[in-house]
Amino acid sequence: MRFILDDNLKFEDYVHMIETEKACFDPMYWSSPEHEWEHYCHNRETFICVRDLETGNIVAHACMIPISDELSQQIINGSVIDSQISVDDILKYDQPCACKLHISVIAISDEYRDKSILLLIFKAFRKKVVELAKRGIIFTGVSADCVTQAGAMLCEKLLNMKFIKHTPHGSKIYWGDGLFNIHVALKEAVAK
Repeated sequence: MRFILDDNLKFEDYVHMIETEKACFDPMYWSSPEHEWEHYCHNRETFICVRDLETGNIVAHACMIPISDELSQQIINGSVIDSQISVDDILKYDQPCACKLHISVIAISDEYRDKSILLLIFKAFRKKVVELAKRGIIFTGVSADCVTQAGAMLCEKLLNMKFIKHTPHGSKIYWGDGLFNIHVALKEAVAK
């Protein structure tokens, strides 16, 4: 199998991506292709997608969205879940700024779950963070609302994020101060 990173997405890709999310997450965390497409059209730099060149399908994706301090606090408090984040909540990368980053999803199709796909996503994430920093876009903190044990392990072991609390909806909130530690963790993960 051969894979490429692809950020030139079509609506049909989101139909397939939502099917992957449905296989990974409980129904309360599902979104719709229309909702995700709207997010993508608003800020095309928020998704990292891996395409299988043989099938043409997106087989893994991650969504990392820039958000305000206020929304970040609501996520940390457990009062907002990812599927409730509206397009108006997502900041654009059109000018230098300091903001929070929220890792809203990392989903990999079952038959593609191996270290190489995850490594490809992390390399792309690291590259994007560096590219944005060069443009003056700095992340002062990173949150994740982990709804699976695998997501919690990624945050703890690979991203050096700290567990904050359990939410009323049964997930775990993780936090990282700035991206320095996460950048170092990503660099180490990519080097292995």
